[in-house]
Amino acid sequence: MVTTDANLPWRSAPARTSWSNRVLLLALAGIFFLTLYPFRFVHAESPRFLFPFSLNGWGKGGGVLDAFLNVLLFVPFGFGLAEKLRERGRSKSAAILVGYACGASLSYFVEFLQIYIPYRDSGWGDVITNSAGAAVGAWMFASFGSAIVAWFSSRERELGTWLSLPKIGVFVGLYIMFWCILGGPLQKQTRLTNWTRDSFLGVGDSASLRPGPGWQGSVLQIDLWNRAVPAREARKLTSSDGAGAGSLATYRVSGPAPFQDLRQFLPELDWAAQGRSSPGPGGAIFDGRSWLISAQPASALVSSIESSGQFSLRVICRPAATPSDGRIVSLSSPTGAANLELSQFGSSLGFWFRNPFSMRRVRMTWIEPHVFAANETSNLLLSFNGTALSLFVNGRDYGHFYELGPGTALAHYIRRVKTAELPGYDYIFYAIIFFPAGCLIGFAWRKFHVSWIGRACFLAGAFLLPALALEWVLAGAAARAISLENIWFTVLLEIAGSLWVNADGNYSRTPRRQHERLSVR
Repeated sequence: MVTTDANLPWRSAPARTSWSNRVLLLALAGIFFLTLYPFRFVHAESPRFLFPFSLNGWGKGGGVLDAFLNVLLFVPFGFGLAEKLRERGRSKSAAILVGYACGASLSYFVEFLQIYIPYRDSGWGDVITNSAGAAVGAWMFASFGSAIVAWFSSRERELGTWLSLPKIGVFVGLYIMFWCILGGPLQKQTRLTNWTRDSFLGVGDSASLRPGPGWQGSVLQIDLWNRAVPAREARKLTSSDGAGAGSLATYRVSGPAPFQDLRQFLPELDWAAQGRSSPGPGGAIFDGRSWLISAQPASALVSSIESSGQFSLRVICRPAATPSDGRIVSLSSPTGAANLELSQFGSSLGFWFRNPFSMRRVRMTWIEPHVFAANETSNLLLSFNGTALSLFVNGRDYGHFYELGPGTALAHYIRRVKTAELPGYDYIFYAIIFFPAGCLIGFAWRKFHVSWIGRACFLAGAFLLPALALEWVLAGAAARAISLENIWFTVLLEIAGSLWVNADGNYSRTPRRQHERLSVR
């Protein structure tokens, strides 16, 4: 017997849409970003052997608010997982139990990884609150989640019916235009426009009338640029002791003082406390009580850096046998106001430079661990391209984890910006812009009924043009080169949004398969 479509009741009802995949994807993205950022895993941070159930105690002791946020973070995960289980015919109680167990497993996995992230604290307290949040989310879906999903599904169908290809194109264009208009002024807020002109160049300490404990070790060479040094050139420079090509100033710190700038751009360097130190065969030796300082203010250097909005500093140095904390190189005024400071803190490198956010908020110093070693030469270069600060040591690229993008300018209106969070502000900024744009493009994909070649051309333009437009605006505002890394990252966000909005198919697949089986009978 062959059954016709008219005899099947499922055809008369509109197909329900599942949201389980979309909820789970968003929940996992939020959990991993909020708990594992800045995604830097350092094994040396944990000196002890880690057993399978090792965690650092019971947590951070953040109080009721911290516990509530931990519960809230895992509620969407439990909600989406319960929907997925209910779609597959599992009971309500089973969905809640599985949600709790999966939430606990995921939370433990995250907390274990946090042991290896220097900026994170792990603990069993977070596992308990996170798993409770997953159970709450599963209970919410089991109790009234179907009504919530049905409401969102109805709104999605209405939106999909109302949106046409021209409307999608107009909305995407206006949306990106709005962020281009807003993003330019936000990026300009990060420019280096507040440096102190009466600054002296100091080596081994600062130019302050009341300097702190001096640095101990030897310095062999210093190079300064008013531009960012490209990564390839930086790796080459930090692998040799040659002079930096195109540098504004180069000091060879060897022999008797004073030390002249080989480029004749900056004043000579001389000892601030005569007789307390002596030149060595491998460079000037600093004993912690004397330091070098420029004979006159380095005003020309400050003006040049402010004009370009970029700088690079290269230092070849050798810390003393006993690690000491102190400034290796500084550009500061006698009043104590500093423009930049390169420091050593044990084996860690610290770098601070004056920008609109380091002065208004906390003193944001970039700390990079495990850079220095006693009696070992470090050939290091710091390069700022108007947005990102990069570090290179002995030919190794440490990447850039200090970024001053439009996300930082936007975040400082909301919270106290922190050094460890700087790249994350830009991740969020770009996600706010390009993920929703990708969702709209995903709606267009559903309506674009042409060949695959036509779809590929459409997607190439839809994904690339918005990314290129915003990057062109931001690069111009920061006076830097266009970044292919930013373009590809924003394109990936658009692709992610397009795939996400289409991540769930029709919930009516099971009835449809039943129809196919009945049609054969």
